[in-house]
Amino acid sequence: MNVIECPEFRALLLYLQENLTNDDIPGRTKIRSSILKMWQTEFLKLKSELEGSLGKVSFTADIWSDSRLRPFLAITAHWIQRLDNGSLSL
Repeated sequence: MNVIECPEFRALLLYLQENLTNDDIPGRTKIRSSILKMWQTEFLKLKSELEGSLGKVSFTADIWSDSRLRPFLAITAHWIQRLDNGSLSL
């Protein structure tokens, strides 16, 4: 997130988009608050969907590293819910 505060990065953005001004580029605190707001919205949507599940929620996880040995972790949740038309959906 701190890269957005780097003057060289901001200059690059301004160079790549001619009609952009420095005031158009958000700072790290604005980006952080936008991410948290978006996360809250998606979390509430997921919570609502999970409340409508017909049984248990199953989780799978995978851990790997790329060629530069950077670690990654993925967690996936699976559940079944009944749709408005009465059919089931995974």
